[in-house]
Amino acid sequence: MGRVIGSQAGTTKCPRSRKKNAAKQRQLNKWDPERLQKALDEFTEGKLSLRQISRAWGIPKSTLQRRISGRVKKIGHASGRPTALPSEVESQL
Repeated sequence: MGRVIGSQAGTTKCPRSRKKNAAKQRQLNKWDPERLQKALDEFTEGKLSLRQISRAWGIPKSTLQRRISGRVKKIGHASGRPTALPSEVESQL
């Protein structure tokens, strides 16, 4: 059997607490849809790289990548899952 030496004797690892500090929470969708469209237009013109455009316009690079590749079709914010019911049915409820 192996022998435990030093300060490791008798200690157990405690899981880190997962309390989220209000100041450290992620801030999503802080970009404007008009700025997104201008950034996409600039990329299609081939002026700058995707990373440079991301930094210049303040839009996450991953957001621009999803829009360019076609995984997200609409221009507005696309957070969360799509609704299970159509919007007409939800408005009746």
